Amino acid sequence: MKIDELERRLLEENFPAGSYNLEGEKMDGGFSLRHVGNHWIVDYCERGDRFFVAEFAYEDHVCDFFLGQMRKLVPNRKGVGGRLS
Repeated sequence: MKIDELERRLLEENFPAGSYNLEGEKMDGGFSLRHVGNHWIVDYCERGDRFFVAEFAYEDHVCDFFLGQMRKLVPNRKGVGGRLS
């Protein structure tokens, strides 16, 4: 899975927009994904602090991990705003 597919799946699965960021920005109480050099880094941000979660060399690995972490963070998404038909 690539970033564009990850973004589509996050929307389809009704994850709140404020619970993640795929452009490396801090999300208070959420996960962020950063591409730094030739590595992909997943952080969790809370109260303005960024906490390292994992680092990957391949985009498909980090996308799979990120989606899995989001599913754990926000397990019940039914009825949450999103674009699921």
